[in-house]
Amino acid sequence: MKISTFVIALVILTAAILRFWNLDKLTTFSGDQGYDFLVVKHIVADADLTLLGPKIGPYNGIGNLYLGPAYYYILAPSLFISNLDPVGPAALTATFAVFTILLIYLFAKKFLNEQVGIIAATLFGINSFLISQSRAASNPHLTPFFAIVFLYSLLQSQEKNSKIFWAILSGVCLGIMFQLHYLAASLAPLFLLFLIRKMPKQFAASAAGFVFVMLPQIAFEIKNEFFVTNLFIK
Repeated sequence: MKISTFVIALVILTAAILRFWNLDKLTTFSGDQGYDFLVVKHIVADADLTLLGPKIGPYNGIGNLYLGPAYYYILAPSLFISNLDPVGPAALTATFAVFTILLIYLFAKKFLNEQVGIIAATLFGINSFLISQSRAASNPHLTPFFAIVFLYSLLQSQEKNSKIFWAILSGVCLGIMFQLHYLAASLAPLFLLFLIRKMPKQFAASAAGFVFVMLPQIAFEIKNEFFVTNLFIK
């Protein structure tokens, strides 16, 4: 076994222990999470599907801007497997965080070098703030995973003879991130800059992936006279 393989395996194991150790005692369960988990409960237990996602900010009368529903459907399997125990989504978030560390290493190894990958993965793995975030289910806490997959697939799509799968995956990840947090819109210029350089077929594939993931939010907007869009503009 190569030393680098042993080191990154140790980093990932350490990161996993830091996130899963006493997870049921160290996770948080706030009012916002309770509201969101009730929505997911209706999806899992009652097959009551929704086209609307979490509200931005606290659930009060001050604001009414909402995200897309991707967060709810990502959480649904974890609540189903855990028999509606709120620790289930926390475990899912921690799992996403551990895979994010591995993907950071693989991304840096491919596009930079292995040493950078080990350093970046280690810093992400042992950062106390990120450890705390990865113990609690929240839509922004899932963003790093989809961000690194987005960047990897976007750069991969630029390589010669790249498969169309990578272009589609970059669009899908951008759509999911946009539904997790509207700050993902800041990645759109990068997305367009990279893909507009390629053949129209590849750009169309990426756009199709983005639109496919956004269909529930688009359907809600059309059905409700562009309710969220008007609030966003306001």
